[in-house]
Amino acid sequence: GELYGGRVLAASNQHYGPAARLLAPEAPLGMHDGFESKRSRQPGHFEEATIALGPPGFSGCDPRELRIMVDFTYFVNNNPREVEILGGELPSGQPSLVDVNWQVIVPRTFVKPYRGNKIVFPITTTSSGHGLLPAKVSVLLIRVFPDGGLNRVRALSMASPALLDEIATLGLRRCS
Repeated sequence: GELYGGRVLAASNQHYGPAARLLAPEAPLGMHDGFESKRSRQPGHFEEATIALGPPGFSGCDPRELRIMVDFTYFVNNNPREVEILGGELPSGQPSLVDVNWQVIVPRTFVKPYRGNKIVFPITTTSSGHGLLPAKVSVLLIRVFPDGGLNRVRALSMASPALLDEIATLGLRRCS
């Protein structure tokens, strides 16, 4: 389940599908092929998956060209209502996720209209864009509200041939 050196570090609930599939290099095969949590209607409930980015993370990239793609291809009726993405730097040495200073890089966003499709979040260094990029990001925390499924997550530079290929061949819908 690793793509470009990234890996899933943790997930809160993998009742229907393993979070490791979020990073699978191939296109999803069905609802079973992605991270899907058990349903909850508790007020304020959310599920989350933590992803370590492959080297060099976002450092060294032009932040004006970064995008995070979330793929709901096979989640037509059970994709999340909302998604929020946080980023941070995993400390060196004996790192622990509790030591990460999480910052919101994609605010809680209504994504129900993207069921059965993909959404691309542009990430910038200023608050004028959709997301705000911290100085260094080596881990992402993807939160879904209140629950639901995701097939894939990609955090790549627009200059990346892999993301450009996906945009060209899969007809991505861009978040504005």
